[in-house]
Amino acid sequence: MKKEWLEAVRTGRLWVLLCSGSFTSEYQKGTLVLVVTRGLSRKKTAAAKMILLSGLWTGLYMLCLGITCGYNLYFWGNGTVSFWLPGALCFWLFGLWVLGWLVFFSTVAETGTQVLFGTGAVAAGVYVLGLFPALGRILPTKLMGGLALLQGAEKPGDFFGSILTACLMIVFCVLASFYCFDRKKL
Repeated sequence: MKKEWLEAVRTGRLWVLLCSGSFTSEYQKGTLVLVVTRGLSRKKTAAAKMILLSGLWTGLYMLCLGITCGYNLYFWGNGTVSFWLPGALCFWLFGLWVLGWLVFFSTVAETGTQVLFGTGAVAAGVYVLGLFPALGRILPTKLMGGLALLQGAEKPGDFFGSILTACLMIVFCVLASFYCFDRKKL
């Protein structure tokens, strides 16, 4: 059991599970009604949640990255590693991409399970599309391939298409979540 839990933490699945109820639990408790009726706009509420989740993801990711880099530097040295910062930033951006979909599905869905299913379905669909070599170069799932950067098998420029796609999808998710949350009945 411990090994599966550690794998879930390492791949970010636990983070998605913890964040899946960010809106839905408030729908069920009715706490968003109080916030919205007191004058805070729905767009600001959704933006605040996205900023908070993104800030938490960034802070915790940088903490883990710092510990890992410090550990490797102390025991083995980082001299054989190529492009470690672009590799780390690619995985960080992938996490933001997942958070964008998570916030979008949180504004649309009624339960945390629906949020998890929607986010997982998008990630799985993009992963399957990435099996086609022509699409694989521009899809956000390529951002998880930072190991190729660390080993020097690929250059940071090879990830430009997937970085651009992920950024555009994040912007789409945020704007769509604003639109959907404005029209959602609380």
